[in-house]
Amino acid sequence: LRLGLGFPADGPISCTAGLVRLERSPDVEVDSWEFETLAARADTGPDVRAAAVAVYRSDVLSVQFAYDDTVAAYRRALLRTFLDLPAALLADPPEGFDADDLASLARRAWRAAPGDDDVCLAAVRTLARLGHRAEARELLETTARALLEVGLDGDGFRRRTMPVVDAVAGHAG
Repeated sequence: LRLGLGFPADGPISCTAGLVRLERSPDVEVDSWEFETLAARADTGPDVRAAAVAVYRSDVLSVQFAYDDTVAAYRRALLRTFLDLPAALLADPPEGFDADDLASLARRAWRAAPGDDDVCLAAVRTLARLGHRAEARELLETTARALLEVGLDGDGFRRRTMPVVDAVAGHAG
């Protein structure tokens, strides 16, 4: 395995009790490890948050190990960490983030968790502030439907949040 991956014989792969592991090493780049490292430093500022969001590409090993409980738990933990970052970035974007960057980030965060009302509200506030009111309303409607599908109060969510679009858009105009 080491040879096939181009590692030396004493490379960062170990086998203990029949379990093969890729050990953390400065010689190995793994995007989820890079994401975790940056996310752990996210409180240092919006630039670090933006860097962390940039390296989070999608669910980890969602095809290769779609039903492995350990990998699924890791995927959920990474997703939860990811979802906390866009809300902070949307509220406090780094210099150099323009309206298109913010709108893309809002859409990406919402697509990652369309049933998460906190993520939805952060995305909606951003889209409405940028003048994308129709899209903001559609996100709210879709989240309300997703909540209803899992037996939660989607109608209540819709009633509480729909005024957000007009209120935010009203302040922007």
